[in-house]
Amino acid sequence: MPAGLEIERKYLIRMPDEAFLATVQGASVANITQTYLVPAIPRQTERVRKSEKGGKTVYTHTVKISAKNIVRYEEENAISEEQYNEYLKRADKELSPIVKRRWKIPMEKGLYAEIDIYPFWKKQAICEVETETVEEAYTLPDFIEVMPGLVPKAIVRLKEELRLPVIAGGMITERREVEEAIRAGALAVSTSAPELWRL
Repeated sequence: MPAGLEIERKYLIRMPDEAFLATVQGASVANITQTYLVPAIPRQTERVRKSEKGGKTVYTHTVKISAKNIVRYEEENAISEEQYNEYLKRADKELSPIVKRRWKIPMEKGLYAEIDIYPFWKKQAICEVETETVEEAYTLPDFIEVMPGLVPKAIVRLKEELRLPVIAGGMITERREVEEAIRAGALAVSTSAPELWRL
């Protein structure tokens, strides 16, 4: 993707079978602890991550600024454990650290589906895909089941827990369903019904 830009779509999906994910060629998994910081600039989101994978621990510091819809400006740098602990002194006390297990699944065109599994969910997970451009098309692997967008309560919970923009999709066919998803906090709605594209 262009340097400094993050173009990312997120999906609410049915909880995958992790035993199956482990058999997917090229798949990898990491345990992540993500802590949001009190940002130095109000408009930006700032966080640190501790990622444990294959016996190695990697620490990163990330700053993001929303641009438009699914596009954000992003600056991410590897940091030392000492720097990580120093950043933690600026942790936002109103937000609990997020613990998740992330599966990275290869897709066509060199893309990846990143599936985040959270301890507070038993039936659902989050899948995200980053692309080079907003227009770039792709197809999720068949074993990833996008859940219906008709889950306003799930959208509210997702926004509260993760502080992430949400795109609702799946089985949305009526104007009322679009409006319910937007009222619940979804940034946008994905639907195959052309009559709903220009609401």
